[in-house]
Formats: sequence, C-alpha cells, structure tokens
Amino acid sequence: MSSDKNTSRDDISPAIPSNIDQMVLLGDARLDAVMTAVVALGSELWTAKRRMKVVERLLAEQGVSPEDIESYQPTREETVQWNSDRDLFISALFGHLTDLPKANGEN
Repeated sequence: MSSDKNTSRDDISPAIPSNIDQMVLLGDARLDAVMTAVVALGSELWTAKRRMKVVERLLAEQGVSPEDIESYQPTREETVQWNSDRDLFISALFGHLTDLPKANGEN
C-alpha cells in the first residue's frame, strides 16, 4: 500500500488518490450524515424485525405466547444492561452527527 496521505482505505488503488473519509455525496456533509443515520437505522430495524420473527416462531413452538412476551418485566440488572445497550446503539447511530461542519452563517 502506498503511503500517499490522500489514500485513506486499504482497498483503494494507490494509483487513484482519494480521500474517501471526507467525501460528500449529496452536496452537503450534514445531509450525508443524516442519510447515513437513516440507512443505518433501516438496516438495524430490518435485522431486528427479521430476528424477532424467528424468535417469536421458536417461542410459539415452545408454548410461549405473544401475551407472555408483552407482559414480561425485566429484572433490575436487565434494565441496567438494556439501558447501556440502548445508549451504545444511539451513539453508534447518531454519534457521527456531532462533528458536522456548521451551516453557512452559524458559529
């Protein structure tokens, strides 16, 4: 791999300098960041929905009803862990929105 400072990924040809980390596709870095978040959220949501379908099917085969699932109360330890998992998810999904360039005229 070339040591060219313009090349930021190992899979980019050294013959074609690039700075893919700074690339703007939709005309505005802020819009790119929002679109990235939307795509990430959609991907996460579909993965969770698909997995949930499998889990619900397997649970139904074991006699666990949707009502059993809806009425479940997490333990204190589960609540703490789930809150931590939620915070990590939010950070992964929206964290890149915090370092966006300001719009014209903003300080």
